[in-house]
Amino acid sequence: MIIAQSLAVFAISKAVDSNGDLVEPVVRMEPGVVSHPAPYKASITIRSEHHGELLRRVEQRWPWKDSDADVLERIEI
Repeated sequence: MIIAQSLAVFAISKAVDSNGDLVEPVVRMEPGVVSHPAPYKASITIRSEHHGELLRRVEQRWPWKDSDADVLERIEI
C-alpha cells in the first residue's frame, strides 16, 4: 500500500545533470545480510499542487518525530 501511495503522489524518474542530460543509474547491489541496491541519483517530484496539499495535510495530522527527521536529512537524492 505504501509503495502504491508513494507512486500515486510522486513522479520518480532518472536524475538530470547540469547540462540537462538524463543520468543513467548504475545497477549495482550492496552486499550484506540483505543485499540492496547501491545508492544512485533520481529525480522525485510531487505530481501536482493537489498532491502536495495532500502531503501537507498528512504531515499536519501525523507529524514527523525528531528521530525520523534526522534520518530523512541524511538521505541523498
